[in-house]
Amino acid sequence: MHGIAENSLNSLKAIILLGHGSRAEGANRDMYKVVDIFQKKWPERIVTAAFLEINEPSIPDCIDTCAKKGAEEIRQIGTSILDEDNELTTPLVKGKECVYVYFENKVARCGIEKAFNQKKINFQKPLSCHLYPIRISSYKNYDAVNYHKWKICSPACKCSSQIKTPIFQFVKNALIRKYGKEWFEKLSLIAKKIRQNSDR
Repeated sequence: MHGIAENSLNSLKAIILLGHGSRAEGANRDMYKVVDIFQKKWPERIVTAAFLEINEPSIPDCIDTCAKKGAEEIRQIGTSILDEDNELTTPLVKGKECVYVYFENKVARCGIEKAFNQKKINFQKPLSCHLYPIRISSYKNYDAVNYHKWKICSPACKCSSQIKTPIFQFVKNALIRKYGKEWFEKLSLIAKKIRQNSDR
């Protein structure tokens, strides 16, 4: 699923999450769980789901229903979008925090990750989100695995420095998800050797 992430907070509107549709029993259950996440984040809005085929409601029917409920503006977005690198990621609110972010003791946390860990949904967030701030660029013969510097991550970088834990350890599960456990173990061994050499 993908779409356009553009969110205005100024007027009453509806948000329609687009799904492809499936004949498999229970296939769209997770879609409606995501609808619930959006609705809790924006209780003042109309939040619903529509499907491209097979399942109902269709997009035109859904738009018509939302309009009848009084939505002045309707946005159609996917539960995830394609970014400038053509990678699956999640929509942002006005180019800032992810739409799935919630705050707990002033710490930003991921609603998808929380729901997955609590076994309320059976899908993980997009890999590019799971890996962040690590970004991967794929070339013909290799992948470039780089750190993407962004000021919003400064508190995490400060924490990493204080507890002397490299960034790749923070995204261990995501790296294993991408490349496998054996690859991560080799990375850890190389990092350890580099650290030992730098201490001499």
